[in-house]
Order: sequence, then structure tokens, then C-alpha cells
Amino acid sequence: MLLNTSYSLKKVVTIVAIFLFIYGIVVEVLQTELTKNRVGEFEDVIANVLGIIFGAVTFRYIINWKLKYNKGLFF
Repeated sequence: MLLNTSYSLKKVVTIVAIFLFIYGIVVEVLQTELTKNRVGEFEDVIANVLGIIFGAVTFRYIINWKLKYNKGLFF
């Protein structure tokens, strides 16, 4: 089974979004600390957050559409 039924889809999306946010910040910090020719920027963090929000909204839209018209979550 792809998703554990004890977790709601909203909770899973929230956990993934938090993980991606932290991952994006870690990448920016490591980029600044471990390379000589690259700098982590706050604008990149903002772009990552916007991407996470866009992805979550798109995912929710697709799931709602699939449940409404296909009567099932996966295929």
C-alpha cells in the first residue's frame, strides 16, 4: 500500500512540505559554507517556499479531481 491509512493526506503533505523547507535551507547553508564560488541567498529560500506551496496546491487539486471523477485515488 502506498500510503498508510492512519495518516491523513493533509498530514502527509504537511510533513513533506516541512521536510522540503528544511532541506532547501540546508542546501543554501551548505552552498555558502562548502563552496568558494557559490553563495546561498534568501531569495532562493523564498523561491523554494513558493515552489512548495505551488506543488502542494497542485497536488491537492489533482487528488480532488481524481477522487471526484475517477472514484479512486490511484489509477
